[in-house]
Amino acid sequence: MRNIFIVTDGQDPNLYENIKTMFPERLTSLRIVDHRELFEGYEKYLPIFNSISIGNMIWRIKGLSENFVYFNDDTFLVRNIRPEDFFINNNPVLRGRWVPAPLPRIFWNNIRKTVNKYLLNNITFQPAASFHMGQWNSASLLGFKCRYFTNSHTPHTVNRKIIEDFFSRNKKSFEQNISSRFRNYSQFTFISLSNHLQIRNGNRQIASPDLAYLKPYNRPDDYIDRKIKLCESKPGIKFMCVQSLDTCKKEDQEKVLGWMDKILTNLSGRS
Repeated sequence: MRNIFIVTDGQDPNLYENIKTMFPERLTSLRIVDHRELFEGYEKYLPIFNSISIGNMIWRIKGLSENFVYFNDDTFLVRNIRPEDFFINNNPVLRGRWVPAPLPRIFWNNIRKTVNKYLLNNITFQPAASFHMGQWNSASLLGFKCRYFTNSHTPHTVNRKIIEDFFSRNKKSFEQNISSRFRNYSQFTFISLSNHLQIRNGNRQIASPDLAYLKPYNRPDDYIDRKIKLCESKPGIKFMCVQSLDTCKKEDQEKVLGWMDKILTNLSGRS
């Protein structure tokens, strides 16, 4: 991994001191990327508060490698990984599984839209954006009919050129998908689009998520301890997704953050 790009909206997360302390040799590898760089030529859609729209633009980062790994801000490494965990023979490793098309959800949402439009006179009603519907929208866009490949909350591997080529041929779909300032039910998700393009092009490097999912709000007292023990006892778990940490008790926050700091300390060799 040569460079790390951190996407923000006019913000500096002030990471340089931590990087300088723990990984000084990587200090020059870090660059903050503003939304204005991603949306160059599409500034009319800024400001934007929609992670789906923002995700669709990350392939436009200047200096990005042809093959890159995309982390959301709630996704972490919990142990050492190998290049083969991300790419094999220059092909992205796709982490997820096949599931049936979400036909019951589509049917139910169509009923809701009809009721709102014709009975409640709410013609602007749209169902809430959905993690799985965004993935299905990607698969459907590419012609998948009966099933789709669903990804988990892991780091995602992407080939930039395949995405760039697709969007250059589908400019209308691209611009329509990035135009919503807030999440929209009709949007397709960037990672699912990338995965289905890979599959359509013959990539069969499919792997399990190797993930532990942690959402500590309103959980039993031993919830975090059990999750940490699970990660430490199972070497197959490489990634962790931590959501809603800001909503849980301070002692639980400190427990999770202290464990992550321990992992960083071990990796850096810092005493």
